[in-house]
Amino acid sequence: MSLRLSLRAYASLAVLAATPAIAQTIGAGLQPEYVIVNADRDNADPARADTSITAAQAREQINTVNTEDILKFAPSLLVRKRHYGDTQDPVATRTSGVGASAERRDEDGLIRLSLFQQDITNALISQSAPLVTGSTTLFSYVQNVPRVRTRGFELVASQRDVIFDGLELQGSITYADGRIVENPVLPVSVNKFLPQITKWRANALATYRPDADWSFTLGARYSDRSFGTIDNTDTVSQTYQGFAGYFVVDARIQYRLDENWTVSAGIDNLNNDKYFLFHPFPQRTFLMEIHYAQ
Repeated sequence: MSLRLSLRAYASLAVLAATPAIAQTIGAGLQPEYVIVNADRDNADPARADTSITAAQAREQINTVNTEDILKFAPSLLVRKRHYGDTQDPVATRTSGVGASAERRDEDGLIRLSLFQQDITNALISQSAPLVTGSTTLFSYVQNVPRVRTRGFELVASQRDVIFDGLELQGSITYADGRIVENPVLPVSVNKFLPQITKWRANALATYRPDADWSFTLGARYSDRSFGTIDNTDTVSQTYQGFAGYFVVDARIQYRLDENWTVSAGIDNLNNDKYFLFHPFPQRTFLMEIHYAQ
């Protein structure tokens, strides 16, 4: 048996762009659009010199059709396209957090408790807000939210040969309280839940193996409801574009015919729970599978 305690703190910085804006006047000798490329996406160094290339150079050197392709074919780069007249300062997203965990483990199982908190500055979240100051007309677009925070815990446990030989139990439960801490563009969203972050989530799995060929599994999954909007106004979750809570039970039987062939049958959503995650999710579903592996 072993007992382990750990404490972890972290911080990271991602700079979207750090070169002077290329401000131009429409019709006054337009130059090709520019692409701002800044170091590595995961290890962006704001002190490192940036490189700017034209869209034509990008097409010639890395065979991209347009600037959006750079994100597809060069995902390790930070890329931002400067539009004509763009004089906005670069935006840096900062992530910091702290976590602690305690784990007890032996030859038959383990139990682990983890605590965490994460703070993000200038998080990119889709929200509805006026494009012009003082306007009452709202538009939906991705915008930086000055500060968001998520804190919670996770408990994980597993144990083999519970009650009798061959029965294995596994389970976990997670609590995550994600909130908008600061957002002057949409003040009503402050202290609201972060979009698509469920507060409670849990799962459990029981597997019985009477011998090396047969296995019988019963699993359960639970999730609290979440919101799709930053101000949590989508209070009706059982509808299209809603994110409802659910409790689903799955069952499966598997038999190994020989060292190559395996057959299995199961039922997903055995309890026929009806719920939406943006669209309706499948209700009770029967499955059969034949698998061959060398």
